[in-house]
Amino acid sequence: MSNLDVSYDSEIKNNKKCMAALILGIFSMITSLFGLGVIVGIIGLIFGLLGLKDVNQSNQIGKGKAIAGIICSLIGILLTVMFSIMVGNALVN
Repeated sequence: MSNLDVSYDSEIKNNKKCMAALILGIFSMITSLFGLGVIVGIIGLIFGLLGLKDVNQSNQIGKGKAIAGIICSLIGILLTVMFSIMVGNALVN
């Protein structure tokens, strides 16, 4: 028998910050209609950046989730700003 270096999937940890960033990013796009997308988006952006930093420094998975969370959070922030401007213009006119 030979000694093979076998790594098990249970040893590789899934980063929870990356998953939180993705969930918050999606939630920020949904709540952008109600004006809460900026707050949720900023929190999601912070979690995404921290998760991405953790994934790059350690042996964890979730880099794609972190990047998707960052993108969704930015979209949620931009949608909230756009909807706020549209509602403001509609109220003024």
